[in-house]
Amino acid sequence: MIDNNFSSILNDIGQYIFDTFGGNTATAFLYAEAERAWQTVSVIGEVNGELIYRFANDDLVDAIDRLWEAAADDKKWTVLEYSMSGGAFDAEFTFPEDLDDEESHIERRERSFEKRFGSRQIIYPKLDGEPS
Repeated sequence: MIDNNFSSILNDIGQYIFDTFGGNTATAFLYAEAERAWQTVSVIGEVNGELIYRFANDDLVDAIDRLWEAAADDKKWTVLEYSMSGGAFDAEFTFPEDLDDEESHIERRERSFEKRFGSRQIIYPKLDGEPS
C-alpha cells in the first residue's frame, strides 16, 4: 500500500507535468532516474498530435527527489515511468537490482521512449528552450 505522502507526491508530479505543457496536453510521459542527491527527468507530451519533449522545471525535479526520499529504504527505486492520460496516471518503478549496470541512464531512457512511442518522432527543444 502507498502511504498518503507518497500518493500526494505522485499527484503533484502529475500537476507539474500538466503545468509544463500549459494545460495543452491530455497525454504525457515522464521518465526519471533518481539516487541520493541526483535526478534526471525527461517529459514528453502529445500536443496537437505531435510528441514534444520538455525540460523538467525545478518543481518537478524537486518532486522526483521528494518521491525518492519518501520511499522506504528497502523500496528505493531507480527508475520512474509515469504516464498521464485523460486526468489519470500510472506510475511504474524499477529497482536497482533490476537494472543492467552496463547500461547508462540515457540508454535506458531511449529504450523506454522507443517502447512507448515506437518510431514516432519526438520534437526536442532548441537550446533556447523552444520546440524546434
